[in-house]
Amino acid sequence: MAQAEPRAGWTPTFDVVRDEAGLLALAPWWQALVNGMADAQLHQRFDWQWQAWDSTVRALGHELRVIVGRRKGVPVLIWPLVRDGDHVSFLSCGQTEYRDIIVADDAPDAWLDAAWRVAIGMAGANCLILPDVRADARLAGLLRRQAAHAYRVQRRTWLIDIADFADFDAYWAARPKRLVADQRRQWRRAAELPGGVRFEAAGSTAEAEAWLDWFFTAKLAWMARRGISTRAFGSPEYRDFVRGTTLDAMARDGLLVGRLVSGDGADIVSVGFGYVMAGRFVFQSFAFNPAYQAISPSRLLLEHLVRWCFARGLSTLDFLPGDTAYKEQWATGTLEVVDHLVPLSLLGRAKLAWHTLALGPMARHPGIRGLYQRLPAGLRERMRGTMAANLDYESAVVPPGSGR
Repeated sequence: MAQAEPRAGWTPTFDVVRDEAGLLALAPWWQALVNGMADAQLHQRFDWQWQAWDSTVRALGHELRVIVGRRKGVPVLIWPLVRDGDHVSFLSCGQTEYRDIIVADDAPDAWLDAAWRVAIGMAGANCLILPDVRADARLAGLLRRQAAHAYRVQRRTWLIDIADFADFDAYWAARPKRLVADQRRQWRRAAELPGGVRFEAAGSTAEAEAWLDWFFTAKLAWMARRGISTRAFGSPEYRDFVRGTTLDAMARDGLLVGRLVSGDGADIVSVGFGYVMAGRFVFQSFAFNPAYQAISPSRLLLEHLVRWCFARGLSTLDFLPGDTAYKEQWATGTLEVVDHLVPLSLLGRAKLAWHTLALGPMARHPGIRGLYQRLPAGLRERMRGTMAANLDYESAVVPPGSGR
């Protein structure tokens, strides 16, 4: 059993929770740790992680491997992991989330180093996959100390630093002139529609659920038109996950589901949603009615969401990772987010080298990708799973020990 270095007269010991009963037993300690962290992220909450397990991960057949550091039986460090075949990764809903170790802010690095030794010693694991780790996460510091052992995919998230501005007008005055002019033009076009359009925020769970049902229908139709796989995002399991997190967030006044509707209320024009925690709004996604595409409905909705954040006195709007052009126009800053891919064996090194340095770039070649997109959807999914190519990486993989 691995142990951390002594601090303040005591040393945590580590075990691995492998069953649902053990996971549920962690709930009060887990949330107490999150509540005590100055920069805890929404995705670290127990209710978020439980919904991920209950709605999506368990159905996939993954196995719990939650590392827990305890002091006299009391959890003081929690690292939520699962095993999927021969690799270990975060307990996650499978969509974009920030991941980190859950531990007190004043915990020494030695505790995390001890947890690391447990993680890389998991029986039967060839790879440790740790995506979406923010540069300011505690885990990021640990992984920097282990940089010689991990492949890295470096990306970024876009942020609006709301606290830097006196009000929305001050923020808007600092936006690119082209964005301001385009937005003004689209509002004029919207005003010319019969009755115009208006913004509404869901005031009840029933409204939030109904609007999110519309969102999923519209988003999946848009993805299908663009040839984007809807397998994970469109699964009943992921919809159950969003339903569960919606209920949890609504209960603690931490949810915003907003929509634009036509003036007579007959048409939904656009729906977007996100979650609030610790003064931060984490924007998830939006979808729009293609009949209103000419007025850029999601962009008009986004302005209302940003105004809502200012009215609530929030400090930050986080767009989550993904270098989408609209984020750069609206954001005032960025933060690095890194995927870490750690081989734990010779086979793991071979698999990750193939996955990141060979097949992934080859699969992004326009000609090859065009051929792939013409294949039947079922065959595409089987090939993607068999060959393990992550087609979503947009930046170069940095090999271990490169110093980059």
